[in-house]
Amino acid sequence: MTIKEVIVADSEGQAIYSQRFGTHPVDEQSLAYSSLISAVHSFGKMLSPHDVNEIKLGEICLLIHSANELLFAVVVDNGNRESNEEKLKSIADLFLENYAAQIAPSQQTLSENLANEFTGMLVQHNFVTN
Repeated sequence: MTIKEVIVADSEGQAIYSQRFGTHPVDEQSLAYSSLISAVHSFGKMLSPHDVNEIKLGEICLLIHSANELLFAVVVDNGNRESNEEKLKSIADLFLENYAAQIAPSQQTLSENLANEFTGMLVQHNFVTN
């Protein structure tokens, strides 16, 4: 089970970091995913005290984790949920450890250099394959 995409978004649904991995085509879905994640997360909070942590869309699944007012998500094929949830939490921890202090409230995305650095960290920690 491989991670196809990693997304970090603010609470408004603005993607701070988004990267596809492997042989999956790059398209405009990243913005749609981050907006969907934010909307479902906000709507879920109105209906339940529990966070929405999974969205299934046909053959793919978006796993969601919130921390420090940011939303973290991975796009994966359906299956092996526990392993991918653990990876997602580790990805969130890695991001927050390295970039939380550098994300300003008005900043919309990581700089290209920081995004490339984070992508390298994800590969180095074997969360994804590039």
